[in-house]
Amino acid sequence: MNKIGKGTIIFASAEVNGDVVIGDNCKICGNVLIRRGCRIGNNVLLGNGVTLNTNVTIGNNVKVMDNSHLTAGMIIENNVFISCLVATTNDNTMGHRNGKPCVAPYICTGARIGAGAILLPGVIIGKNAVVAAGSVVTKDVSDNAIVFGIPARERKWRG
Repeated sequence: MNKIGKGTIIFASAEVNGDVVIGDNCKICGNVLIRRGCRIGNNVLLGNGVTLNTNVTIGNNVKVMDNSHLTAGMIIENNVFISCLVATTNDNTMGHRNGKPCVAPYICTGARIGAGAILLPGVIIGKNAVVAAGSVVTKDVSDNAIVFGIPARERKWRG
């Protein structure tokens, strides 16, 4: 059974599957898909066409912009910004895991992910880190780091 918080707006074209919890004062825009087991904090914006696969957890004050895909099992802490067209993955083997578990990316508090970035399985994006637009993140990103490129490399640190 779904639980929807006070003041939350869900557009008619959004789809919210079973056992989803959405906090207070959220805005779930058009053509959003939220699959079973997702947990969404307070004051969250999910832009048009966002997909939350199963068991995604999102903290408070998070913005996920249009047409981004959050893969199954992801955890996103508080005060995170994810720009449009961001793709996340949890399986490097494209379904041929041979018993290996899927491991989703993890995004820490205050991180910023630029448009069109791709986060590969198991990466951790550190606190207040910035991933530049179009980057492909293949390794963990340190707290306060700025990364860009293909593959993304740490170039600067925010003070």
